[in-house]
Amino acid sequence: MTITAQDLLHRVTDQLQDPTSVRWPIDELVRYFNDGQRELATLRPDAYAKGQTIALAAGAGQTLPSGAMKLIRFGSNPITGKAIRMVSMDMMDLQMADWRSLPQTSNILHAMYDERTPRDFLVYPPATAGTQLTVYYVIAPPDIAQPGLGKLWSDVSSSPLFVEQAGLTLSDAFGNALQAYVLYRAYSKDAEYADNAQKAQAAYALFVGIATGERKGTSDVSPLGSVAKT
Repeated sequence: MTITAQDLLHRVTDQLQDPTSVRWPIDELVRYFNDGQRELATLRPDAYAKGQTIALAAGAGQTLPSGAMKLIRFGSNPITGKAIRMVSMDMMDLQMADWRSLPQTSNILHAMYDERTPRDFLVYPPATAGTQLTVYYVIAPPDIAQPGLGKLWSDVSSSPLFVEQAGLTLSDAFGNALQAYVLYRAYSKDAEYADNAQKAQAAYALFVGIATGERKGTSDVSPLGSVAKT
């Protein structure tokens, strides 16, 4: 089963006891859903992780594909089959100050990354234009369309929770987390009422708990648990 944004917001309107979207217009709930995806991406960037073989630009300086938020790791050079090793930019500069001006090649050996510029990275030696490299990165979740005023949950997109052009779909495991986030924002709208303020706090705590708890559950059964860490 694949949960859709429509399914999720149907459940939200049921829980809010507002099936015709009078107190909480459906376009408002969709905005909350879109905000929730962005917040989930900060808590669980791996939920929006994608691997892709990209063509490098000429030279040392490179940029992740459009829509990427940050780098996760490098894969390999698909032509040579060699793994790309991460190295320190400061160490490269210390050992070979002019390395950026070396002849360009498709035989990439190392890569450098600075988290302060999350969409950019460097390769060594400088790349020949079109050199292939596999990278893994976090995609910025796109907004689902707002159905407009006076619409109902049934007018919301029936696509899976998150679909990127290349076909990445957000796991159903995060559906309850996004539902809790939308409820948190909805209850916050009427937070002047003590009951709703408490509900908002509880819903946000549930959102965080589901998002971060899934990581522990995955880690507990991961086959990597038997792999020695060096």
